[in-house]
Parts: sequence; structure tokens; C-alpha cells
Amino acid sequence: MAKGTTMDQIVCATKKHFEVSFYTSGQETVVTENDRVADNDYCVLVRKNIEPDEDLKNLSVLQLARREGFKGITLLERLLLELLYFHISSGEHLDIFNRTLCSGSRNADGGAPEVLWNSHDRRVYILSHKPEFPSENACSREIVSCTA
Repeated sequence: MAKGTTMDQIVCATKKHFEVSFYTSGQETVVTENDRVADNDYCVLVRKNIEPDEDLKNLSVLQLARREGFKGITLLERLLLELLYFHISSGEHLDIFNRTLCSGSRNADGGAPEVLWNSHDRRVYILSHKPEFPSENACSREIVSCTA
């Protein structure tokens, strides 16, 4: 993540290739808190999966927050990952069958955004996930290495 990278920059770059739909009218209102921000350059590594981490299925945002040492992907990191994967895979997408729970980001209600690709209307959706509810289809992506 380059220092100063913003959600608007990533969404603008993404929209050159496919649409992105937020669950609110403006992306600036989606997330109120992030575990990491682009105040400085940093790098995060996640597992090399198209789908989110299967071992994190059926865990709520609150359960993930209580896991010692656990770091989940932020919304900004997940959208950048989508864009990078799209380019290196010649137009493929992440989260075809499940949704990435961006547990490194928080909404105003304490929940987290979740991201999925919808192949029917060729659009990335960013939805809201309540903090206390686990989901079989929304799994986080664990940060396995981080320089932040």
C-alpha cells in the first residue's frame, strides 16, 4: 500500500475495468475505522486464495476481534487486492462463491464491510455485515505478514 492511497483512488482505478457498488451513497461513509491506514508505505500478505480463508467461516466480526494475534484485511486492502488480481489473472475476480469479510475495517455500528464479485451483472459489491452475526458465506482474509 503506497503512502496516501485513498479509497477514492482505488475505486476510480477499479471503475476503469468494472463497476463497484457500495451499500451507502458515498464510499467515504462506508468505513469509520481501519486497523491500518496508508500514513506510510506498507505491505500485507494474505494467503493465495481466490475465495476468502475457509478456516474463518462462521466467525463473526466480534469473534475475530477476540482472536489473539489475528489481523484481518481492511476494505482498502481488499479492493486493491481485487484490482491487482484482475490485472495479473487477465480479467478474473476474487470471491466468486463467498464474500470477504473485511474485519480489519469497521463501520459506524461496529460491523465490517464485506466484498463479493457478482458475475451476473459484472460488479463488485461492498455490503455491510453486522458485528455479532457469523456467516457461512462471509469469511475474513487473515493478514499472514505485515510491514505496517
